[in-house]
Amino acid sequence: SLFLSSGNSGSPTYSSIEHSGNVLTLKNNNLAAITISSTRNATFAGTIGSGAITSTAGLSGTTGTFTGDVTLSSATSTKPSLTITNTNADASAPQLIFKKDSSSPADNDETGRIYMYGDDDAGNPFESILIRGISTDVSNGSEDSRLEFFTYKAGAQASTLALDSGNVGIGTTSPADPLHIYAAGGSTINFDTNGASNWRVGATTTGGGYSTGNAFAWYCFDNTSYKMTLTTGGNLGIGTTSPSKLLEIKGDFG
Repeated sequence: SLFLSSGNSGSPTYSSIEHSGNVLTLKNNNLAAITISSTRNATFAGTIGSGAITSTAGLSGTTGTFTGDVTLSSATSTKPSLTITNTNADASAPQLIFKKDSSSPADNDETGRIYMYGDDDAGNPFESILIRGISTDVSNGSEDSRLEFFTYKAGAQASTLALDSGNVGIGTTSPADPLHIYAAGGSTINFDTNGASNWRVGATTTGGGYSTGNAFAWYCFDNTSYKMTLTTGGNLGIGTTSPSKLLEIKGDFG
């Protein structure tokens, strides 16, 4: 062992390199900072600061394990960056793994989160993007899961996309069909061909301010008019947004 001391004789502090049982320990201020095992795995007790760490076999031999938080920070544009590279000549790719290993797994346990934060113009941080995985059913043999994407809309976090056990939800985290679209004021799809033809098709509501009320409607942006409306009562209107009969047509037949 090698010891270096500083401070007064009454309460000295030590930096040391110690070897015991094929384990090498670097201590600072009498506390272990880095421990290297006989298999060349390194355990860091503190924070890895600026600069580069390079190893031909990985951060700690063949694997690296951190028991606390790891922060990468830089004041340089587009930095820091994290690159995962695999050079093996096969079809397999490198992996990024999030693992929830609970001793008492339960339905709706989260299995991973990815956050993207930004600042608003008042300097307040906000969670601009959230991606999270959930084990919705952990029953052995019939497991289900969901992947959710959240964004911000008008100052509040909103569920934007959910992939749930084979179904896709837009605006809902519990899609009931292969494609389920939800919006409180109406669920519509916009078909835009770069100005040549622009259509909005979908479910409208009275509460959403639609003149068609609670219906399924076809709206053309080219001449700003509804072309066809199917009401919840089963009436179909062409050229009218409020058909009173099973089929009501307004306009010239040509």
